[in-house]
Amino acid sequence: ISSTLYNYNIPYGDILMNVIVTLVYGSMARKFAKYSILPMAHYAKRIGAKLVIHKEIEQGPLSERTRAMLSKLTIMRDTLSKNDRVIWIDSDILMNVSAPNLFEIVPPQSYGGYDEFRTIKHTDGAGLLESYRRCFQEEGWAPCEINNSFNCGLQVASKEHIKLFESSKNVGDYDLCEQARINYRIKSLGIETFSLEEKWNLKPDRFSTYPNYLDAYALHYTGVSNELRLSLMARDSKLISGRTEAFLKIPHLLPTSSES
Repeated sequence: ISSTLYNYNIPYGDILMNVIVTLVYGSMARKFAKYSILPMAHYAKRIGAKLVIHKEIEQGPLSERTRAMLSKLTIMRDTLSKNDRVIWIDSDILMNVSAPNLFEIVPPQSYGGYDEFRTIKHTDGAGLLESYRRCFQEEGWAPCEINNSFNCGLQVASKEHIKLFESSKNVGDYDLCEQARINYRIKSLGIETFSLEEKWNLKPDRFSTYPNYLDAYALHYTGVSNELRLSLMARDSKLISGRTEAFLKIPHLLPTSSES
């Protein structure tokens, strides 16, 4: 899978680094990226991470959407084989460049993400559970109770978590097929987890629950139509651009380990 590396002349040498990765494939993703890549790049630069933008997905008979979801497993696995830690950020996420350093917040031994089951009444709980049911059936796994459902649109993983992203051969066309596999493996492998606050993965149907949703660390424009996603991203990117420019003019942009 080809990629583009944003290397801000940081002397990486042969040292294993922290990396932020995303996938921009297809016409709609490229439209999302028009708004998301610049703040993502600013955030990567601020926390001293490489930003790698992947532009190809797995080939095969499945739908483009499913192959893109499965490509997340491949990209995470390949990146972790060469680097210490990785943050995955979907291309439909607007990052707040003033957000704390996720690599400092999530302990290296823990997989980090936002647990959607914390607000399941506001999300498509039936859809999530159906994805898990199909995943168990395809993989031949015994059904089990899943207590957490970490949204893998924004996730933090370390090299020791590489088994979470093993490839799968028996996959049908359905939503969240990769998320179901990651969450099952978290449970079956006994992986330690770190649950991020919702402001790290705030969705449009939850904007109204925040006094000012633009203060969230990551706005994730999922759960709505593509047309509405583009409209909201265009609107909000304009609203936060002034904040971004003002923040980047601050002389000392030191990462913080606090979420406050």
